[in-house]
Amino acid sequence: MTTIKLNDKSYEIAEESTLLTFLESHGFRPEGLAIAIDYDVIPRENWKETKLTDGMELMMIRAVCGGSGKSVRL
Repeated sequence: MTTIKLNDKSYEIAEESTLLTFLESHGFRPEGLAIAIDYDVIPRENWKETKLTDGMELMMIRAVCGGSGKSVRL
């Protein structure tokens, strides 16, 4: 088994896991996600080929839409 950290939480994963298989197996939907490994942002098109290795530190950022709830006149 391999241990990685995602946003400071440890996960045990199978060896040879990719970033995409890890995200899918833990129920993370890719829409609106940005992932960095050891502070390098990984383009979404590379998730399938990006192998995760022991000790990697991942950071996940999710884009959120929102606002004040007030109407704005244009």
